[in-house]
Order: sequence, then C-alpha cells, then structure tokens
Amino acid sequence: MKILLLLVAFSGVVFSEWIKEMENQELFQGDIVLDPDEDERGLNKNTFASIKGGRWPNARIPYVIDGSISSRGQSAISAAISDYHSYTCIRFHRRTNERSYIKFYKGRGCSSPVGYRYGRVNSVSLASGCWTKGVVIHEIGHSIGLYHEQSRPDRDSHVRIQTQNIISGMAYNFNKQRSSNIDSKGTPYDFDSIMHYGPYAFARSRGLITIKTLDPQYQNRIGNRGGFSTIDKRQINLMYCGGSGGSGGNGGNGGNGGGSGSCSDKVTDCQKNIQGCRSWGQAWIDYMKKHCQKSCGFCR
Repeated sequence: MKILLLLVAFSGVVFSEWIKEMENQELFQGDIVLDPDEDERGLNKNTFASIKGGRWPNARIPYVIDGSISSRGQSAISAAISDYHSYTCIRFHRRTNERSYIKFYKGRGCSSPVGYRYGRVNSVSLASGCWTKGVVIHEIGHSIGLYHEQSRPDRDSHVRIQTQNIISGMAYNFNKQRSSNIDSKGTPYDFDSIMHYGPYAFARSRGLITIKTLDPQYQNRIGNRGGFSTIDKRQINLMYCGGSGGSGGNGGNGGNGGGSGSCSDKVTDCQKNIQGCRSWGQAWIDYMKKHCQKSCGFCR
C-alpha cells in the first residue's frame, strides 16, 4: 500500500475491471486469508490489516501449480511471474523441498494470505474467473506482503467511501489503518495501483459506486487489473531490494529498506522520473529527496 498523487501515462492497462471472484464475503477484504492462529491472536476482520506482512528471504519465492489449474490458468500465472521478474528484484522458482512456498490452486474465488511466514504454505486460490495476468499479480502482491491501497491512513485525502452503497455488513472491508501500522516506503497514494479496489467493490447493487475519487479524473482509473503501476514497481523494489529481506514471519516487516551513507540514488529509475524532483506535489518531492538525492541535486 502506498501517500499523494502521481500523473503517469499507461498503455495497455485495464482500469476499473470488476472481478466478482475477488469479493468473497467470508474473507477479510474479499481476498485475504487469515490463519486460525491469527484469529486467535486477535488479527480479525477489523485489525489484521494493521500487521505488516513478512518478506520472503532473499526475495526468492518457491512455488507450485496444482493440477486443478488448466493451461489457461497456468499461462496467466506464468505471465504474472514474468512481470515480477521484469519489473522487480523478486525471483520465483519451482519448489523442491522448501517448507514455505506459494501454492496456486483452483478454489472458489481469488484469495491469498498476506506476506511470508516461516513454515507456512501460502495457498493462493484462483478460480477460473481469476485467470488473468493482472488478477494473479494482485494475489501474488498479497503473498509478498502488500495490502489494499485504499486501506492507507491518508486515503480520505484522495477517495471517499460511500458506505450507503456497500452490501450490508461488508463496510469493515473499507476500514483504513493508522499511519503507524502501514509502511508505504514513502511512496505517494496510487490510484493506478494493482492493489487498489475498483469503484464498485462490494456494491449492494451493480453500478453503485462505493469508492469515489475526490478528483473525478481518477474515478475510472482505480481498480487496475492490467499490470503494475509505476509506483507498484517502485514500492516492491523498496521492500525487497533496499534491505536484506526476510523476517521470521509472524507478520514482521523483515527489516528496513533503503540505506545510508554517501549521497546516491537509492532506486534505479530516478532519471526517468526526474521531473518529480520539484513539481509533482510535496509528498512526491519528499520521496525523491529521500530516494533520488543524486539525480535531483539534493546532495549536501
């Protein structure tokens, strides 16, 4: 999950796509699976999103694909993994004997646990309606430790939740979290995130808007299920490339990203986004000052 707004042009990205299989009413936020002991520790519907998902050690993730998934589903998984390999430092490999791994299987809907946990198999359910690259990227996003974008504590500065349009009893899925609970790695609020709910999520009637963007130009952009946004890529790389990676599980965030020392760029695409050094809003400027010191001329 990610703090203001960034104007970026995307091609071939699917916005505001409604995926009914991602709205499982018995799961937290529609597609997040809780372990039994997480319920016992009080990580219930109202509080689980406050726990930061653990990172996979060394950014390497073993996986298996269950035989219940057809060739079409396997192609979607392969395409999603290919994008992770192309745009992030995370690397997937077929499981050998690892205790912790991701298992893709054909279930009732689209769902995943959040983050790495030692000894746990992250069972990612992919019903046939989930067999698209973007949906698989989203569910893998949960498994690597990402929550839904609109859970961010600053979301009310960007969207309004229209509770009157939400299915009765489902409003808890839109709870926002305290700033102390979510680490967005300094990135701005991302309307285009692959992890953002669409505008009609959990609507009590088809066509009713449940998430309304305060700036109308973004209304049809939330709910991207086409692929990573620019900020998605940056945030994942800050999570996994900026530190040693991998905590012991139990919801730990696996260490700190970034680094200190001599003045340098901390991410790889500073030159590409150099116009953000001074002109994309204060939150984005703060991000560039921290991560693109050399390119932006902020060295002291």
